[in-house]
Amino acid sequence: MIAVSHPGKIGDALWALPATKYLCDVNNCKADFYTSNYCLAMKELVEAQPYINKMIVPPEYVVLRTDIGCQPWLMPIPAGYSNIYHLGFKSVPNKCIGAFIAEQVGLSPTIGYKVAYSCDVSLPKEIDGKDYISLAPRGVTSFLDLFKSFCDVCPLLVVEVGAKGEYIGKGFDATGLNMLEMAAIISKSKGFVGLMSAPLVVANGFPIHKVIVHNGINWDMRHVMYSDIHHYLVNPQPSEMITALGLK
Repeated sequence: MIAVSHPGKIGDALWALPATKYLCDVNNCKADFYTSNYCLAMKELVEAQPYINKMIVPPEYVVLRTDIGCQPWLMPIPAGYSNIYHLGFKSVPNKCIGAFIAEQVGLSPTIGYKVAYSCDVSLPKEIDGKDYISLAPRGVTSFLDLFKSFCDVCPLLVVEVGAKGEYIGKGFDATGLNMLEMAAIISKSKGFVGLMSAPLVVANGFPIHKVIVHNGINWDMRHVMYSDIHHYLVNPQPSEMITALGLK
């Protein structure tokens, strides 16, 4: 058994999973994943991965700061593991977060891009078998009106995912589910729309078009994954989003 740690936040901690899987493969064992209580919402998703033994939140760990993930980046891990790997941020990431995490423990940065999730759980019966777009609007943001307008013109059903209270009242409400259930919904969707957030890190694990909106000013574009199915649109119109999703 090995132990890995990343204290949070949720999106940053999820980026640690590709390196964790690789470390489990080379050590030929499973891992206990140590994180902070900031990440409790991802427990079911993390423990559904076949290379994870269990997710552990050490009660003695106290988050002192929430910059660059969470600090302190070193977490208390008891003796008894064959190897221990701390995947938290020693410094501000200067590249895609998964690649940065992999490099910190001496791995190739390409390992950090291999995002994948096991999420074999049932969909809500109201959307099972339907074609839909998953939307993670994050509640009231500066893009609230844009997301509402997108829902109004999208040719497919829009299924809203995210935390409880983030539903914007337009698509089918699948907010408030755990992240394993969210991952299953995103995995079966025809595309993903959202911001740079934990749901995007989940969406990165599936081969669907992703439209991520931003204002071109307040987002660190070094931290994201780039591919021909990632579309980072600056203050777009809903029609641009629909085109990028391949729906028009």
